[in-house]
Amino acid sequence: MVPTIPQTSIVDEIPQLEANLPAEQFITISPWLIVAGIVTCVLLAAALLLWWQWRRKHRPLPPPPSPLTVCNARLDDLEEQLPGMRACSIGLSLIIREFLQGQAQDTSLYETHEEFTQRIDSLTSLPTACRLETQALLNTLAEYKYTPESEENPTLARALIGQTRNLFLRIIDEQHKEAEQQKQRAALSAR
Repeated sequence: MVPTIPQTSIVDEIPQLEANLPAEQFITISPWLIVAGIVTCVLLAAALLLWWQWRRKHRPLPPPPSPLTVCNARLDDLEEQLPGMRACSIGLSLIIREFLQGQAQDTSLYETHEEFTQRIDSLTSLPTACRLETQALLNTLAEYKYTPESEENPTLARALIGQTRNLFLRIIDEQHKEAEQQKQRAALSAR
């Protein structure tokens, strides 16, 4: 004989919940858990603030503009104003000396033309191929600087400004060539 299994449904097996049980019986949050959550949020906010300040303080500064960029901007201003030849030559002479100080570390910025030409090591920081051209341009500018105010000659002023721009580019080009030659010599001597 086969034993008989009582027929009950699954619904009968689910316990009945009491209808009016308070929610606090099921959800229990300790006050210490709330305090720990608040402290964690405050510490996280403080850490984020400190990280943001550190990152802002240690952000790399953009590199300063190159001497060519600065001097070209000054040449643009001079060309826009286009003063008389004496003022133009004084401005060009200062711009050239500023470029030489920034690009070739020459100390001629605050020297007079006579001090500059009498200094034994003047222009030695420039590439050899550019020394004569730079000296000739500075001599030409000195002629206009030390003469009484002459009439305006915008064609000549623009030509001198253009010659100055070309000189800057040539100096940079020659410096790159000399640096490459030095690298090649160093590589050959290392063999």
